[in-house]
Amino acid sequence: GTELAPLRAELQRVVERGIEAGELRGDIPAPTLARLIEGGALAVLDEATRSDIGRAEGHSLVILTALALCGLDWRAAGELIAATPELREAAPRVTEAAS
Repeated sequence: GTELAPLRAELQRVVERGIEAGELRGDIPAPTLARLIEGGALAVLDEATRSDIGRAEGHSLVILTALALCGLDWRAAGELIAATPELREAAPRVTEAAS
């Protein structure tokens, strides 16, 4: 439900900007593409729980799936991930309470 509404709105804004800039595929309307990206990410997370995929592999699959839906082939997506630190997996945060 409504818990994801702010994230969905932000994703749609990012997709709209990407389409306008010519960086994302323009053959699919932004609202549809945003929903497909969300659905792809959720499908990967669902598969990760069924297949016992590790955190790093799951993260990579979510990013690769989203980039594929945006129109990048797997080689270009891999190059983008390698060149963009924000897309690579961050180490899990350790909080004071968890220590």
